[in-house]
Amino acid sequence: MADVQFSVNYSSGGNWSGTFSVEDLNTQITSTLPLSLTSDNITFSPLDFGHQSTGTTSYVTWRSVNISGNTPGPPSYLNIYPTTGYSFDIWSHDLYVDIESNSITWNTIKGNTYNLNNSKNTLVYDYDGLRPIYFGTGGTIVFSA
Repeated sequence: MADVQFSVNYSSGGNWSGTFSVEDLNTQITSTLPLSLTSDNITFSPLDFGHQSTGTTSYVTWRSVNISGNTPGPPSYLNIYPTTGYSFDIWSHDLYVDIESNSITWNTIKGNTYNLNNSKNTLVYDYDGLRPIYFGTGGTIVFSA
């Protein structure tokens, strides 16, 4: 087991960090789910991974419930939303391209910085509490060892 750290720094103010715990750093992100995602006040085990793009507005998401029926792997459309658990939605076109088109692994994502969309909230959402735990627009997400 290994960890991949990340740090989110919003242009709109605020920052937070967390950890993906993964079984094998050399597997492609699209073909394996993290064992857990942890930040200051939450930990969840992702059971679903999705990503979607409409032009240059793209995102990737990890969710604590399997709503797509494709675990691991992307659904064709994420038009069904969970009613419980958590999601971590990262609005970044460049991250989407690296994961979807460049087949990036957990190991090769380390050291990369991605710009976040200026008009979409990158967030961790609590579907039980019906509120975002972290959210903001613009800025960057940085992955590290």
